[in-house]
Amino acid sequence: MLIFILVSGTSGCATFADLLGFGYSQPKVTLRDVEVRGFSGFVLDLVVKLNVQNPNDFDIVLHQLDYNIVVADLQLAQGSYNKRITIKEQAASEVKLPLTVDTAKASAIIDQLIKDSEQELIARITATVVFDSPVGKIEHTFTDDKDINPGK
Repeated sequence: MLIFILVSGTSGCATFADLLGFGYSQPKVTLRDVEVRGFSGFVLDLVVKLNVQNPNDFDIVLHQLDYNIVVADLQLAQGSYNKRITIKEQAASEVKLPLTVDTAKASAIIDQLIKDSEQELIARITATVVFDSPVGKIEHTFTDDKDINPGK
């Protein structure tokens, strides 16, 4: 009972929890790539690839990802992804986030590429990821940028 109180008590006990082996390290999430999968009618199908690294000695389960994606200062997509994905202990996994974008947004991005094919085309993802773990829920917010210009 005393250990439970010490571990779940104030934030000053987080170090004590680590000493007892109940602590955790934040997973690292980075934007790996944005891939065009198809273009038809009025939509552009994309796959946003994220790399999720689990530095912990236990598996974690990604169960929610709330995201906002901006490309070349244009709001491309915003939403939630709720597919459960297990990331093994001390390992990395690729998470593929499928997106459908209307052609008005897609054509604005393509117009920028046509104007200057050497210009950086920066995709920025800002997201909050929630993981389940043996030590409880782990919430991690991140922002990452990647140049997705295929001509560079």
